Amino acid sequence: MPRPIVLGNGEILVCEDGALNIRDFYYPYVGLFNHLSGHKIRMGVWCEGRFSWLDSGEWTITLGYQDDTLVSECLAVHPGMGLSLTVHDAVSHRENLFLRRVRLRNLSDFPREVRVFFSHNFHIAETDIGDTAFYNPFLRAVIHYKRDHWFLATGTSRYNGIYQYACGVKGFGGAEGTWRDCEDGELSGRPIEQGSVDSSISFRLLLPPGEEETLRYWIAAGHDYQQVRALHSQVVERGFDEVMRDTANYWMRWSEKGAELVQALPEPVAKLFRRSLLIMRTQIDDRGAVIAANDTDIMSTARAHYSYMWPRDGAIVAYALDTVGYPDTTRRFFEFCARVLPKDR
Repeated sequence: MPRPIVLGNGEILVCEDGALNIRDFYYPYVGLFNHLSGHKIRMGVWCEGRFSWLDSGEWTITLGYQDDTLVSECLAVHPGMGLSLTVHDAVSHRENLFLRRVRLRNLSDFPREVRVFFSHNFHIAETDIGDTAFYNPFLRAVIHYKRDHWFLATGTSRYNGIYQYACGVKGFGGAEGTWRDCEDGELSGRPIEQGSVDSSISFRLLLPPGEEETLRYWIAAGHDYQQVRALHSQVVERGFDEVMRDTANYWMRWSEKGAELVQALPEPVAKLFRRSLLIMRTQIDDRGAVIAANDTDIMSTARAHYSYMWPRDGAIVAYALDTVGYPDTTRRFFEFCARVLPKDR
């Protein structure tokens, strides 16, 4: 699975590439549906008339996770722009929320205005036909939806919420999408579009010399408008940092099972053991399916994917987790197999 960062909670699975683009966003099942199918939710930065996407090749990016938890910890540095970004990502263990915290540091000795852009290229339910994207001024958020798949994207900094936004047509009639609109540092403010669509939002920050500011960005996933609005309200009311902290603590406790099995191992090996448990858990749906490989890169060579549940492979994973002490997870796998396998086997 060529995705260096994977995050999930059993209903959402988010897979990121080496430039911190979200390339796969599975919901409401791990493995189904992939609402990006390899397309990108990307991040870019504008400063002093210069724009750079994180996947431009101009950034030096270091990837990693916080120890023993499903919270990423990555560093992106652009020497030419004099900026560094420390990025922490997570999927809430309790709610269907993707969270990204970005700490921007001004590496220069003079104050600067910086704008951070997020562009959303959803293909809801694995197709771009009939999607809708609109800006909700009451929630100060962009919402993408089709039928019973809804995604709300927004964020906040110390200064304000969304600075500018745009919804537009992509990949049709000569239109590239609003991601191209980002590159001059300004967004059109178009509030709604339907069909093959994307959206972009920006945030404006003022960075003193040598100092940093924090941007918090999140995506809520739900079955209808009321659900994503309620999830958004939870982030606002509870506080973004508390939601992320609770998620980190939950996975730290979860990964402690089987500690006695690794007591005699060198710490680097024990650390890898715990990381392996966490990554395996992201590929397991809460309803029991253990998915083989949630990877859309194979779509470039074959019109198929590998987001399947193979009973044999799943049983090997379940055996390992049973041995370590996760019977609740493995019980759901066996119950799933009992429901879906032919009764004569």
